[in-house]
Amino acid sequence: MQPDQSEDLTAALARARAPVPVHPRPAASPMLRLRTRPEAHRLIPPALTLALAERRGLANWRAQSEPYHAALAATQAIVAGTRRADEVDELTRRRLIEIEIHEALYWRPWPPPAIDEESRENLFSAIATGRGVMISCCHLGPFFLGATGICSLGVELYSTTGPWLLEPPAAGYWGRRVDRWIREIAARGEHLISTTGAFDVIRVLLEEGRLVKLFFDMPGGTRTSFLGKPVMLASGSARLAWMTGALVVPMHIHRSGHRGGLRFGTPIDSTAHDGHEPLHLALASIHESAILEDPPGLEDPNRPGGWEHRALPSGWLRPQDDSPPASA
Repeated sequence: MQPDQSEDLTAALARARAPVPVHPRPAASPMLRLRTRPEAHRLIPPALTLALAERRGLANWRAQSEPYHAALAATQAIVAGTRRADEVDELTRRRLIEIEIHEALYWRPWPPPAIDEESRENLFSAIATGRGVMISCCHLGPFFLGATGICSLGVELYSTTGPWLLEPPAAGYWGRRVDRWIREIAARGEHLISTTGAFDVIRVLLEEGRLVKLFFDMPGGTRTSFLGKPVMLASGSARLAWMTGALVVPMHIHRSGHRGGLRFGTPIDSTAHDGHEPLHLALASIHESAILEDPPGLEDPNRPGGWEHRALPSGWLRPQDDSPPASA
């Protein structure tokens, strides 16, 4: 995320502050409509949902077909060079199960995750300062429940998203997934900021004292020692926090049965760091620790929109890069 002056800032801020538009539901076959209706999944006991998802995950483990090989590659890319590097087989098995469970939970109703008192205090103490607050999170656990938890606390939230989420969804399964997400966002009153030209929009919102959520685990141009290897990460979140003097609150979500649990870490004062680079490294260390608690819960870094098959055990390249990174 780099500064971008190509878009009129006033118009971009107005779009971010406006309610999220909801488009008509995309066309789908009767069977797909049933499969993608949360109201239908509500009728299935949660324990049965989890048991069936685990069975599907274990079937993929035993078959060792394409899902297995994709999960194995993701696991190797994540844990290589870390204290969990010797657990690849078991972590791959668990990843295949978590993939199926997260998919099943996605189509069930999204209850707010549990938030402990310490986490609440961490978030509200940061908000009470009147400074901008940046929520720094990763694609870890059932992360689609994260904003549900924040908004359930009665605070106004701005989140960044790829422009694809703001476009009318296409017909078929993927379009139904997008529609599901955007309707939840609109219902909870969350505001969205398109990542196209987002830098100055986020800067203004943080300077106004707003609460903004950004994903840390995104590809970019900053070579970072992360998860035991060199990873090309975006550093815009650290740059924006340091530039605006915002507080940064790390956030992680984990799964407990069919519910989520949300943790907010101790607020980090960006002004206590000598530049955005040390802040970026501090965030990398915090998120690395959370990921290593639950490697199977991290989304595949090789997914579209991520490192796109360039997340390797030796290092994670940006999608447009051709040569492997030097060793950390």
